[in-house]
Amino acid sequence: MRGVSDKMFESVAEQQYLTARFHEKRRNIHAAKLSYEIVIKVYADSEAAVKAAERLAELPDTKSAYERFLGPAVLN
Repeated sequence: MRGVSDKMFESVAEQQYLTARFHEKRRNIHAAKLSYEIVIKVYADSEAAVKAAERLAELPDTKSAYERFLGPAVLN
């Protein structure tokens, strides 16, 4: 059963990564960054998180989209 849940975890992480790529290709950088950051935080143990970190590092440097979206009260 563990193998099935691992595959589902990877699949959901990959879908979130593809959502980020969708936003990036449409030049919606803030939405792309938010989606990449979600992959990295929520699916940290996935292959998609590694790819998301690489893509995020290549995007223009701005304030964290994740922080801007949630605000400091939620993150603390």
